[in-house]
Amino acid sequence: MGLGLFESKNNKRGLWAERICPNVKLLSKLLRYPGWESTKCLFVLSTGRTGTTTVVQLIDLSPSISAVHEPEPRHLELLRESFLRPFNEFQSQIPLITRARRSLIGKTGAQDLAYAEATILKFFAPTLAQLLPNAKFLHLYRHPADVVRSGMRRRWYDGHSYDQYKILPSPGGPVAAEWDSWGAFEKNCWTWQAENDYFLRFGELVGDDRCLKMSFEDLMQPKTEAYTQIFEMLEIEPPAIGDVEGVLGTRFNEQTDGEFPRLSEWSDEQKTTLKRIAGPAIQSLGYQV
Repeated sequence: MGLGLFESKNNKRGLWAERICPNVKLLSKLLRYPGWESTKCLFVLSTGRTGTTTVVQLIDLSPSISAVHEPEPRHLELLRESFLRPFNEFQSQIPLITRARRSLIGKTGAQDLAYAEATILKFFAPTLAQLLPNAKFLHLYRHPADVVRSGMRRRWYDGHSYDQYKILPSPGGPVAAEWDSWGAFEKNCWTWQAENDYFLRFGELVGDDRCLKMSFEDLMQPKTEAYTQIFEMLEIEPPAIGDVEGVLGTRFNEQTDGEFPRLSEWSDEQKTTLKRIAGPAIQSLGYQV
């Protein structure tokens, strides 16, 4: 289909099209990349501070995949709302996801490449799964004490610029009743629990053939070859082990600011608090505190 009718301001027919369709630029975009929804995709879901930059570098080693880390638009302003939205209410989000990712995914698919993204649109996963039938998902998780420690060092829920976007508990629930009395430590514990619980429930919904669970700890050990499961799920040859070791041996996005002790230096009260708030996901993911 020719697009000059919609794109040329010097073409009389194009001017006519713009008069009858004020959103002609949007229409032009929507006419591009037919069949983009069938592109092979991978979306990495995580709490953050789990090695998503590393996994994108790892996946991008493959000449058959184009991998990106948290591309725009990220729609941070919709994180809270999308987190609280029931899984079966995905229809209203389809136009937004289409506008946000059609071009990125379509361009990749047009080059016969798979598309991979470590995504901030993590609570849009049910919509992505419905809209993109060939999409797969990687639930990447890390020991709760390490994620909480990183959050505390970054001052999450304690004056961080992204606090306005951080998820909140469901109004009227038991956590909401305690929320205002909690400090940053308790809130970081809850966030680890709540987000991983969300990804676990999503994984159960779409099944193991579409959602792979992997710990940061396993990912970072190339000799275990856990990383090969990512490529196997996509039916793509994994990169050479030497290249993999080069990526996994490099510290990406390493945190250097802020102070908070490691788990071995936590008080009994802190450990008890973590287990009380995040116990279900700790058990489901096989961690010890």
